[in-house]
Amino acid sequence: MLNEDLTTKTPSNFEEKELDEFIDKFSEKIVSLNLSVIAVVTLESIKPLSFFASQAMVFLEPLVKAFFTARDYDKLYRILEDRKLLEKLITTIEEKANR
Repeated sequence: MLNEDLTTKTPSNFEEKELDEFIDKFSEKIVSLNLSVIAVVTLESIKPLSFFASQAMVFLEPLVKAFFTARDYDKLYRILEDRKLLEKLITTIEEKANR
């Protein structure tokens, strides 16, 4: 029973729609701050190491949560952990930057 409680609280349990909404909101913020080029280059460069980057986020969690809500931080962690979601974030940033 304890394992069930732990697994239901992992960042992997976000619905796809919820992650899509976060990607849209996050990419919109990146573009509005004119950071799209830097963000895309950074995200592309960490793609091969995305899992390790997500693990580094666990280490930096107390510091980064000053800028994100706990739920949004967990969503970003989930996106960096999954290469398909990371690619979707990069693509969304590029599309919004080209508008």
